[in-house]
Order: sequence, then C-alpha cells, then structure tokens
Amino acid sequence: MSNFHGLSSPEELKKAWFNMTEGQGIDDVNVIWNFEPSVLNNIAAGLYVLNLLYPYIGNKTGHYVAFYKKGNERIYFDPLGTLPPKDILPYVNVVDLEGAQAINGNSCGYRCLTKLFKYALGYKPEYKIDIKGGKFVGNIKPETLFKTNREFKILNNLNDNC
Repeated sequence: MSNFHGLSSPEELKKAWFNMTEGQGIDDVNVIWNFEPSVLNNIAAGLYVLNLLYPYIGNKTGHYVAFYKKGNERIYFDPLGTLPPKDILPYVNVVDLEGAQAINGNSCGYRCLTKLFKYALGYKPEYKIDIKGGKFVGNIKPETLFKTNREFKILNNLNDNC
C-alpha cells in the first residue's frame, strides 16, 4: 500500500478532487492525514478522506477511507469493503459496502474521492449496514459479507488493530 497508488500527499488528493469536481459547485474535500479517531467527535459537516493507517505505520504508507457528514448522516466507506475499526464505529451510522476493490487493489484514494463526489450529489448507498449506538442493525450481518468466516476474521482483526 505504499505511496497511496499515485495519491501520496494531501496536495495530490486535493488536486485530483479539483479535477473531478471543477465547475460542479461541490464543497472541497478535507484530508486528514495524521488521523486519530477522536477527531470525529467534533468534526464539521463535510467530505473527508482519512489516512486510516498513518498513525500506525508511518509517513509513506497507509490506506484511505472516506467519511461523509451532513446533519445526522455519517457514512463510512472503506475501498476494501471492511468494517470501521472499533474506535471509529461510534461516529458512523452507515457503512457503505458498494464498490469495494480487491484486497490487493491499488485505487483506494480514487475510490474514496469518487464516493465523496457521489455523496455530495445526493447519492445514498443501497448495499450498506446501518449502525445505531455502535451496534449493527437491519438484515445484513457483517459476517455474511465475505466468502468465508476466515476472510471476515482476518479483515476485522486488521481493523481491530488499527
């Protein structure tokens, strides 16, 4: 996951966002490079790309996720299709599961920007998990999202360690 697959800095993310949204009248994207979950406690409404692994791995490696907040709506999107780490879960009420990349994919930054662009235009994910009070609600159960329970455990152990 080194160099974020071509988007290796907040400036490069902002430039890609500008190229995507130019003339659309959409708010600018916010990039939180040195992300700590407590930031989400008082975060303003907006479009965010979070460098999820930076505090754990270092400056030149990481993984991007998208976070969208408008009113009471708080959507989390991980391009790998994983669930939010436990310390992020209380700040989320929808996990968007549409459009996940392969686990060895290399487009997390672009996928996050694309999702945020769609959210800004009013898109609502159909394939999702709703969360209330840090608990999963509804018919989709997290453990049914993966081909095997082993895959589910591996991905969530990764997130638990973040």
